[in-house]
Amino acid sequence: MTSHRNRFRHISNRVLRGKSLRETLLRGGAGSFLTKGLQAVVALFLTIVLARVLGPEQFGIYSFVLAALMLAAIPTQVGAPQLLVRETAKYAVSQDWSRVHGLWRWANRLVLGFSLGVIIVLAATLWLFGDRVEPATLYTTIIGSALIPLIALANLRAASLRGLKHVVIGQLPEKIVRPTALLLFVLVTAIFSLEEPITAKSVMAMHVVAAVLAFLIGWALLVRNVTARTAAQFHPIDDRAAWRKAILPLSMITGFQLVNSHLDIVILGIFRDSEEVGVYRVVTQLAISLLFALNALQMVVQPYFSEFYTSGERARLQKLVTMSSNILLLVSILASVVLIIFPGFLLSMLFGEEYREGAIALQVLVAGLVFKAVLGFGATLLMMAGQEHLTMKITGIAAASNIILNLILVPSFGMLGAAVSTALTFIGWSMWLRLQCKRSLGVEIFPQLK
Repeated sequence: MTSHRNRFRHISNRVLRGKSLRETLLRGGAGSFLTKGLQAVVALFLTIVLARVLGPEQFGIYSFVLAALMLAAIPTQVGAPQLLVRETAKYAVSQDWSRVHGLWRWANRLVLGFSLGVIIVLAATLWLFGDRVEPATLYTTIIGSALIPLIALANLRAASLRGLKHVVIGQLPEKIVRPTALLLFVLVTAIFSLEEPITAKSVMAMHVVAAVLAFLIGWALLVRNVTARTAAQFHPIDDRAAWRKAILPLSMITGFQLVNSHLDIVILGIFRDSEEVGVYRVVTQLAISLLFALNALQMVVQPYFSEFYTSGERARLQKLVTMSSNILLLVSILASVVLIIFPGFLLSMLFGEEYREGAIALQVLVAGLVFKAVLGFGATLLMMAGQEHLTMKITGIAAASNIILNLILVPSFGMLGAAVSTALTFIGWSMWLRLQCKRSLGVEIFPQLK
């Protein structure tokens, strides 16, 4: 008994304090899985509360406006988070902390400038065409525009921490604090405002307050966890010519990915009523829970992809990719079975009977998302290896295909057409990325269970 206890203590100490890749990944992976799992639970519970408190119509307005704002905010991202993760990890290998500090300063100024530009354009558009928009949608949009700079700058804070391998801490403000704060705000308002119904406009205002809180916490965490090596006493080196060259394809990739994530809801909102948008938003949120394992692992492995590729360690890179892909396959299969077999029951039990009509759309979306989850390292691996132009081409064609399919199918088939369009796009995109990883990098991202 004592020997078993000592062996367990020895293994625990190695995992908690060991410096090898496996031990480091176990620590980061466990923390990231816990964080992403908690995020998935909070996001699902938030969707349940909003769907029941707002009802399909008001929830549809909120979902449509939020998706439209995320598409309008595409220029504010400009690929900076991906660039920060990759370049911070690369500079850390060579101990070039002056360039790290210069990169962070340049990226923050760039994103802030683009954010203000987007807000000005959005304000002008609403001033010119606001009379053609329903008042509820208009006011929700005006309030929600404050999210554009808050979320963009918060993503930079998270990317900076991830590049330094502070994976879990980097995720906390945006992935946990913001949705949890919004959930608490909505619950408290629902309890103490029994006579006044909660609307999409009021929820969007709560979302802005939650984003401000998350931003402040994220800033404090970055200041606290940046070591003396990257502190301001190192004179920042500005290498903006190289950063600009890399950021254009990365920004296009980010934009195309956001299009694939939010386009179906926006097009559905244009051709169908708010109630159907609300139901489909619930469907997508439930289906996206499949991706929590992919998102968790990506946060951990991104800097290692960059480090191993930069140092020429192809065998270690392939081993890391294979191990991660195998984990994704097992988790995705286990999670998808329940969603495919009991879609109607889950929707009605969690969100209400009026959301049961999204059952078939849920099954279709899950089928597509399984491919994205299992082969999801393709885009990340190519970008971390400096193949952003190739990734941009593939993701751009996928986004264009998604637009065409949605415009063809949504007017006639509604949410089912949106689900089919998105699922087909994910399948084609994932398979193409897998082929290019094999050809360009010599790395197989398909699971290899033995």
